[in-house]
Amino acid sequence: MVIVGDGGPHYLPGPRAIVTSAVAYAATFLSTTVLHEGAHFVVAQDLGRFPVLYYSSVVSQESSSAAAVATSLAGPIASALIGVLFVAAERRAREGDPQLRLFLAWMGFHGLMNATGYLFTAIFAPGADVGSALRRLGLPTAGLVAASALGF
Repeated sequence: MVIVGDGGPHYLPGPRAIVTSAVAYAATFLSTTVLHEGAHFVVAQDLGRFPVLYYSSVVSQESSSAAAVATSLAGPIASALIGVLFVAAERRAREGDPQLRLFLAWMGFHGLMNATGYLFTAIFAPGADVGSALRRLGLPTAGLVAASALGF
């Protein structure tokens, strides 16, 4: 539906658009979560470990601090790459199918939100991906605050 007012035309989504967006949101949330955790899994496996992949976590006993840092950072780095690549793909598809663009936009959003969320929580969540990696690297508190500020 289109409403014409002072600021020009405004588009209100109909029921189909709302359902499509909700399904795309849920599918992309699940997809980006699996890709994020899959990155942890692949890195741990490549380092010779025997990781166990769950929906929202990977359990792996790392043999060294460097391996733990690499495994921890793999997920947020993958999420950042997913976000950047899918936002770029959505930009290139501006004249394309609106449902495809919505899927690409949600993938980009979830990827970037996941990556920036882990940065933001670096100071608050010592056991989370970025927080644990930065602490293992011996980053001082000021560095953790800077990582959180960057995520914010």
